[in-house]
Amino acid sequence: MNCQKSQTEHKFNGPPAVTILSPAEGEVLSGPDVTVKFKLKNFVAYEGGPHLHLILDDNPYISYEKSVEPYSFTNVHP
Repeated sequence: MNCQKSQTEHKFNGPPAVTILSPAEGEVLSGPDVTVKFKLKNFVAYEGGPHLHLILDDNPYISYEKSVEPYSFTNVHP
C-alpha cells in the first residue's frame, strides 16, 4: 500500500467492517436529502489514503475519505 499514512499506525483486531447506524433497514425517508451515519471497525479512512465507496441505488459511487462523519446524499429521487 502506497499511502501518506500507514494503516499499521493503528492496532486492528480482525478484518475491516462497516455498520450502518441510520437510516434503519426498511425505514421510509422523506425529503430530497438522506444522511447516512455509520461506524467503522478495524479501518481508518483519510484524505489521500484508504477510503470508502458510498453507493445509493444505481448511482456512481462516491469516494469518501472520512471515518466518523455522516454523509448526506442530496437531491435523492423517491
